[in-house]
Amino acid sequence: MHDYIGWCGFRYADWNFPLGLLDTLSYPDLVSIIFPDSIPIFAVFFKALSPILPETFQYFGWFAFLCFGLQGFFTVKIIGKYTKNIVIIYLSVLFMAFIPVLVFKFFTHTALGAHWLILFSIYILINIKELTYKRLLLYVALLAFFASGIHMYFVLFGGINIVGVMLYYYLSFRNQPYSFIKSILIVIVFVGTGIVVVALMGGFSVNMDLGSSLPYEEIPALNLNGFLNTFFVPTKFGQELPITNMYQIDAMSYMGIGAILMIIVSTVLLIINFKKNVDIKLFITVVLILLVSFLFAVSPVITFNDKVVYVIPLPTLIYKVWDIFRFSDRVVWNCIYFLCVMSLILIIKNTNKKKGIAIIAIVLVLNLFDFSEFYLSKREEYTTEYAFIDHIEEIEILDSLKENREHVVLADGYVDPSDYRWIWNWIVQNKKTCNNFYLARLDTERCDKRTNNSLDSEEKDTIYIFDKNRDHYKSYIDRVNYYEVEDYIIGVYQ
Repeated sequence: MHDYIGWCGFRYADWNFPLGLLDTLSYPDLVSIIFPDSIPIFAVFFKALSPILPETFQYFGWFAFLCFGLQGFFTVKIIGKYTKNIVIIYLSVLFMAFIPVLVFKFFTHTALGAHWLILFSIYILINIKELTYKRLLLYVALLAFFASGIHMYFVLFGGINIVGVMLYYYLSFRNQPYSFIKSILIVIVFVGTGIVVVALMGGFSVNMDLGSSLPYEEIPALNLNGFLNTFFVPTKFGQELPITNMYQIDAMSYMGIGAILMIIVSTVLLIINFKKNVDIKLFITVVLILLVSFLFAVSPVITFNDKVVYVIPLPTLIYKVWDIFRFSDRVVWNCIYFLCVMSLILIIKNTNKKKGIAIIAIVLVLNLFDFSEFYLSKREEYTTEYAFIDHIEEIEILDSLKENREHVVLADGYVDPSDYRWIWNWIVQNKKTCNNFYLARLDTERCDKRTNNSLDSEEKDTIYIFDKNRDHYKSYIDRVNYYEVEDYIIGVYQ
């Protein structure tokens, strides 16, 4: 829900430059639309159209629909390179559309559902020899544009894969003039395009705390049992295995029994037919991408089950850069997609049509059966009507105080988003500003400073909300007119 609230706050904020800046959710400071995970390029596009859009509008459903469509499109483009059999292509599209982590992330973190970007990078890689150099650079720029404009983790995935593209290009054309310069230019185009997009979204224009609030040992690196661990998602064949911290469930790297069997079968086919029809240069590139992605995913805290096996001691500077992508376990998605796509290709290339259809169909059915309970639970969850009746008394108080008051201050510093969603929803519905919001990166020191400044200034155009479970309100309770209800104290200066 925080991504939707981020969009709402951005929609009614004044335009700034860079385009992705807003002050409604971190008032009076500016913050980038990147940090609420509100899909920046969609947010900017639809904000421009805001005058002609309905008052209540969100694009996240359309985004999911588009992502599933592009997931199928790039699957067709990749598999269609190796077969024209419509049945094999159709089965492959279904298999890739139901990749477990894709479905899992769409229901928990919509912006991270754009897995078609990983497929796009694979498509670029396997078609290097067929693409003109200009078209190759165009595709690389488009990948960078969408990756940096949707979610920064796709810049990381894409960056690893584009370095692989650079390597494969150089290995394939190293005897041609300027091949080294051309290969380096591929990475420069990716990085340059990403920098421009992030700059336009305001990513470099605000001071955000990029460091982690987690202890070093709790950084959510991939558990070594990750490919077999269902991470509490119900399955028929997978197992719930121990983990060292709850953050590790974010990766959801169990691919399903069908995918695991497909990888085993394709590995056997690869070994049997290695000398006959394997592109050695592409093979080396893919292995390196898999290796780098896996090592990044399990680092810097290597864990197995509920034990910390080894903590890699990183220098402070390197750790700060690393910690920009603190959920390093997500890089395993790169491995998942490369393993699945390359397995499909190996089966297609090394079996006849009937065997290929049979193997892929069995794999698809096994995976769907394995995750059937999970898929059905999500269907029920999203087809059941719910009525949310909560915090009625608090909302009535806020409604009675909102006239001539433009700002809301959450007076207790960092807050648990699950406790304050109702407040943020009221804020954006009434087009107020807020001093504190759940952001992917938050400068907590600056947030506390602006909160205390507002309290000490006794601003009469502001509604102050205190958590009764904390002691902070006791310093101000004698200075404000307040209402006490449930776990909250709602006060104003007169």
